[in-house]
Amino acid sequence: VWTCSEFSRAAFAPYARTFVLPHVVKRLKPSPQDIAWARERLGMEGKRTGRDFYFYTIVDSVNPRKNLETLLAAFSAAFSGEKGVHLVVKQYREACDLSEFPGVVNLPEMLSDEQISALHAVCDVYASAHHAVALGSPLSEAMAFGNPVIATGYSGTMEFMNDTNSFPIPFTLFSVPEPICKALPQLFHHGMTWADLDTG
Repeated sequence: VWTCSEFSRAAFAPYARTFVLPHVVKRLKPSPQDIAWARERLGMEGKRTGRDFYFYTIVDSVNPRKNLETLLAAFSAAFSGEKGVHLVVKQYREACDLSEFPGVVNLPEMLSDEQISALHAVCDVYASAHHAVALGSPLSEAMAFGNPVIATGYSGTMEFMNDTNSFPIPFTLFSVPEPICKALPQLFHHGMTWADLDTG
């Protein structure tokens, strides 16, 4: 088995010979047209000031492992009602309705690689509250663009994140909730653990 991080290698190691083959992180330069699209799509055109700030994330919103719910709750608790602070959520696979969250800019549509690069170029801080990921390619891409990353300090992201180059959030390991194991038995089973952010 070839996998992308030491975290994943350790998970596979009891069952197969496993080797780490890291993903290549390419910084794709967006065109001026892609930048213009991103600024217009996010509502930056004509009103971006020094007070405007854009957090962003790229997430499979219906996958409980990606933990979008906690990210939305943390953003709402910290910035609810604060003008000029936004959370851009680029969703893929099945998209959720996020209209109830003030300050959230929802991107449920398909985007090209160049448009994704434009998001990295125009947004300010990448954020992720994941329970666990194999590597976290969007986070590494954000760092390649020089953007600060705030994310759970656990799993494959720690292949490239540390206290000197990003903001790993402390966590506690918990058992994957039984309802999730029952709903997704092909992915999760009793005894599995994942990280929950320490939000106290």
